[in-house]
Amino acid sequence: MPDPYANILPSISVVCPTYNSAGFVLDTLATIVAQSLPPAELVVSDDGSTDDTVAQIDKFLIDSKANFPYRILRNPHRGVSATRNAGILAAAGEWVAFLDSDDLWLPSKLLNVSEVIQKYPEVNFIYHNQERRFLDGRTSLFDHASKYKPNIPLINQLFKMNIFATSAITCKKELLINGGLFNSKYICSEDYDLWIRMAPNIQLYIIKEVLGYYITRKENLTKSNLELTLINDIRIKTSHKDMVSSSLYFCGILVPIAHYLFDKLEIRRFPQIDRLIKKAADLLRRL
Repeated sequence: MPDPYANILPSISVVCPTYNSAGFVLDTLATIVAQSLPPAELVVSDDGSTDDTVAQIDKFLIDSKANFPYRILRNPHRGVSATRNAGILAAAGEWVAFLDSDDLWLPSKLLNVSEVIQKYPEVNFIYHNQERRFLDGRTSLFDHASKYKPNIPLINQLFKMNIFATSAITCKKELLINGGLFNSKYICSEDYDLWIRMAPNIQLYIIKEVLGYYITRKENLTKSNLELTLINDIRIKTSHKDMVSSSLYFCGILVPIAHYLFDKLEIRRFPQIDRLIKKAADLLRRL
C-alpha cells in the first residue's frame, strides 16, 4: 500500500523539556504518539527530575509502541533554558518543534506544519493558534495570528509584546543555533529573549487553525511570576534596545508596566483602559 505521506519529507524533531512532570507529562506525550504524521524523532530533555518522571516516560513510550525513534536526555538540574538547549543540540532533524511538558497538540499538528514546509520553502519559522485551558475548566482562544501584522517589521512588534508561545512553534534548527539558543540567565521569559535575537532572520508563516492547547497551571499564576516576568521583560528589551528606535524602546517598557499594575492590583481590565494604554504607547512611539 503506498505511503500517503511519501511526498511530505521535512525532518521534524520534537523537543520536550521536563522537570518533575510525572503528574501531567504522559498526557502531553500521548498527543505526540497520536499524531497523524509522526515526527522524525522525539527528544525528551529532562532537567534532573527528582521524581519518577523519566521512568514513567520510558515506560509510556515502550507501552504505547511509539512509531518513531525517541531519546531521553538525563541532564543535571540547570533550568529550562539549558534543558531546551540540550534537546536542540541533540536533535537530528532539520526542524525543531517545541512542546512543553504540560501542553497538548491536536493530532493534525505535525501534518499541517509539514504541509506548510513543503509548500513554502522560504519559511523557517511556523506558528499556529492555540486554545487556552484554565484551572476552572474555562477555555479561550489564544488568537496568536491576529497579533501579527505583516506590514510591520517583526522586531517592532516583538518589542511591544511577546507574540509567540513556545509550544506553538516549529522552526529550523539552524535558525535556533545562529540565534544563540536560549539564555540561561533568564529564569522566565527566556523564549522572548531568543525570539528577539532571531527576529531579523525569521521568515514567518502563521497557521490560523488551532493546533494545540496551552494549559494554565498554578505555577503560571503567582504574583512572583508576574514580577519576575516584568523584570525580565525590561532587562531583555534594554539589552536589545539598539535593535529599535528609542521611542519604540520606551513604548515597549511602558506597556508591560501598565499591564503588570492592573494584574498586580487585581484591577478589572476594561477595554477602554486598554485602548488608552495603547494610545499612550502609540503617541510615545511617534515622539
